[in-house]
Amino acid sequence: MAEIAHGLDVHYEEQINYVFFADGSCRKYPLGGMLFELISDEAFYLMVTKPQNMIQCFPERDLPLSVDSLTHGFQWLYGTVEDEDLPLATELFRSNFNIKIHEMLEQDNEFSTAGLFLEACYHEYMLDVQEFAMYVDAIATEESKLSDEFNAARFVEFKEAVDDAYKVYSKKCSRRRKRGKVTVAAHNMQTCMDVLLLEYCRMVKEKKVLKVCHNCGRYFIPKGRRDAVFCFADAPNGNGKSCAEVVIFSCLTPMCLCRFVVIITVYPWTGKSGSFGIKDGGYNS
Repeated sequence: MAEIAHGLDVHYEEQINYVFFADGSCRKYPLGGMLFELISDEAFYLMVTKPQNMIQCFPERDLPLSVDSLTHGFQWLYGTVEDEDLPLATELFRSNFNIKIHEMLEQDNEFSTAGLFLEACYHEYMLDVQEFAMYVDAIATEESKLSDEFNAARFVEFKEAVDDAYKVYSKKCSRRRKRGKVTVAAHNMQTCMDVLLLEYCRMVKEKKVLKVCHNCGRYFIPKGRRDAVFCFADAPNGNGKSCAEVVIFSCLTPMCLCRFVVIITVYPWTGKSGSFGIKDGGYNS
C-alpha cells in the first residue's frame, strides 16, 4: 500500500510551490495556494464526507479482516475518493489514510471485518483532519486579533511545533544541473498538517499572514498591508464588490456574526452546522 500512497513532493522557488504527483505530473501553486485548496468546501467533501460514504459502500466490508480484504479496501478508497480538480486533497487523503492503516496494524486491536477496521482507521484519520482545521483557525484568528482563549492556546502550541520546521522550510529548495539533467530538492508531504507547516513557514519568511476577513469571515492572505482586515472576494450582498471595496459598510456587520461563520465552517464535527471550508478571500499570485 505504501507504494500507491507516497504523498506529494513540493519544491519551493520564487514564492511558487511546484508540486510533483505520483503519476509524474507537476502543478504550480502560489504561496498559500495549497492551503486554500485544502480548506475549500469541495476538499472537505472529498476528504471527509466521501471516504466515510465509500467505506459504507465497500463491497467486501462484511468479509473477515485479512490481508486481501484490507488491500482491496484501500484500493477501493484509492479509486473512489478522487477528484481531478483537487489533486492535492486527493493525494493527501490517500497518504494520510495509508499512514493510519499502518498505525492501526501495529496495535493489538481485533476487528472481525474489513469494514470495522476501515471505520476505525477513518476515526483516527479524522483526528488529524480536525487538528489541521483547528490550527488553521487558530493562526488566522490570532493574526486578525479575533482569537479567543482556546484559539490563543492552540496558536502557542502550533508556534512551538513550527520552530524546528522553520529551519528546514524557510530555506530555498536547491536546483542542480549535471550533464544536461536538472534535479531539484523537494519536501515530501503526506498529511494536511505537513502542508500547513510548509505554507506557514514560507508565509513567515515572505512576511505574509493568514487572516479572517472582518466582513465576511472568510480566510485570506492580504496582498499588500499585513494589517488589512478585509478580503478581496465578492462581499455578501455587495453587488459584485469585494469586502475591501465595501469597507464603508463594515460597521454594519456584527463581528460576532463573522466569527461564528468561521467557527461553524472549521469545526463541522461539533454538529453545530454545515460545511468545513468556505471560498477563500484570495491569496497572492
